[in-house]
Amino acid sequence: MPKVYQKETVVNYIVRSTPIYEFFKLCESTPLERRVLDCGAGGEYHPLTFFLDRGYKAYGIEISKEQIDRARNFCRKNNIELNIYRADMRNDKSFSFVFAYESIFFLTKEGIVVIMAEIERVLTPNGLYFVTFRSIDDCLRKYLKC
Repeated sequence: MPKVYQKETVVNYIVRSTPIYEFFKLCESTPLERRVLDCGAGGEYHPLTFFLDRGYKAYGIEISKEQIDRARNFCRKNNIELNIYRADMRNDKSFSFVFAYESIFFLTKEGIVVIMAEIERVLTPNGLYFVTFRSIDDCLRKYLKC
């Protein structure tokens, strides 16, 4: 089991990571190269750490400078290095696995169509992707004033 990073309660850890663990188990069941991309990788907690701790080449892209700053603070506090870059989800290379955990719902319907096509474009043959969708009325979206 990966270590629980600083400031994260056990309950928060379990609630936030269960879908990522399910995706991880699916990734582990394939013969694909262990290379994963997190679309919308900013913020204070990082599902990428689950993959990094298990030997994956882990990358993240984030369009928001503020969210990247939060991600870098997380890395400094926890003495880890995540490959998170400022980029748009629409411009990247090929990956075996791609996930967009709690990030797609910030887009318009038209934006979601574009991003889903791009996720499929950057996947290697037989690659896997995991995307969560929330309502536009979600309290997190309101809290972040998007």
